[in-house]
Amino acid sequence: MTSSSTSSPWLVRALAVWACGAIFYCYQFALRVSPSVMADNLMCDFGVQGCALGALSAAYYYAYASLQIPVGMALDRIGARKIVATSIFLCALGCLAFSGASSVFMASLGRFLMGAGSACAFIGSIKLITLWFPQRHVALMVGLTMMLGTFGATFGVVLLPRFFDAMGWRYSMILLGTAGAFLSIFSWFLLQKKKENQSVYEKKEPQKIGAGLMLAVRTPQIWCLALFGCLMYVPLSAFGDLWGVPFLTRVYGLGKSEAGLFISTLYCGVAVGSLVVSALSDRLKARRPLMRAGAFMALLCYVIIVMVPVPGTVMMILLFVAGFAFGGQLLCFTAVTETLPLWASGVGVGVTNMTIMMSGVIFEPLVGQILDMLWDGATQEGSPLYAIEHFRTALLPVALSVGGAFLLTFFIRETHPDHKKAS
Repeated sequence: MTSSSTSSPWLVRALAVWACGAIFYCYQFALRVSPSVMADNLMCDFGVQGCALGALSAAYYYAYASLQIPVGMALDRIGARKIVATSIFLCALGCLAFSGASSVFMASLGRFLMGAGSACAFIGSIKLITLWFPQRHVALMVGLTMMLGTFGATFGVVLLPRFFDAMGWRYSMILLGTAGAFLSIFSWFLLQKKKENQSVYEKKEPQKIGAGLMLAVRTPQIWCLALFGCLMYVPLSAFGDLWGVPFLTRVYGLGKSEAGLFISTLYCGVAVGSLVVSALSDRLKARRPLMRAGAFMALLCYVIIVMVPVPGTVMMILLFVAGFAFGGQLLCFTAVTETLPLWASGVGVGVTNMTIMMSGVIFEPLVGQILDMLWDGATQEGSPLYAIEHFRTALLPVALSVGGAFLLTFFIRETHPDHKKAS
């Protein structure tokens, strides 16, 4: 970094750019988890069961996952301003389409548009971080981004039910769409090229647009890191984003708002863990040990959460610790940026995030399918009523997925820059 790069005006601008990306990530997180607190409403209004609800919610992930590589390549080639602003607008458009849906198909289309727009949120934020901050601060800034994102998840599971009760889920989605439209306009005017870094960046960039993609997919460590991130993310995508609230309302007899409060402790743990683990990783100058420790801690917590009846206070503690352990998952993104050169970092993170988002594509409908297979036909207020043991059986694969992430850490190399210098 040059002396001019460390001046106060530059720092203020860098933080403003980061905040824009992080707020977008926060916004899309609220959209992502919104079906969890209106699951019964959606099943009743559209006349569907668990598997169809899972497929409806997963439409978000179909778009999100499939667009990770194209968005990563676009960020590397075009830049953040046009991509981020357009992506936020797509999220807003998806909210409006979802709010007016009269069928499962139209609702799925709305979710698909939300996912298409959200595809840029996290990798766009990471791209902005790698361009505006020195490498030694990347892990910390990624952790701060995830921490802010969890505020969106907390809003989604705690406050959205209050909006739904006050104005209905359709008008609430219109409100979210309006907020997205304003954020899109704001980002268009804020995000500009970092001119002092542009000439160096262009000199290093290869001529072929697919060079970064080929480098990423031919690097075995990228796939190890991506699969680790995917398996660690399964509990968040399947449990936190969709089935956690129905599980808690059925197994523990909680209301939606109270169940949402319980799930919010999971995301509070993610917020704290993202910041603490990232900072600790930089201080220890190591990534892999914390990734392994996080996977092991998460495995223990989720097995107890799903399979063992515990008091409410203990459940909240377990959810918080499980979320804290998720901080180890974020290090896979830092490791990707340390494995690939800067000009390929966007598409590398895209490949990683695409793999991670496949967790929602696979496991959200899978849990619903298992519930439907075990369902005895009982209903409550027009929605399927699943037995407690059915929920435990359906969610067990979600808990065990973290065990696979733990095993993968034995195949991941240490990527911290100081470790590379020492070796």
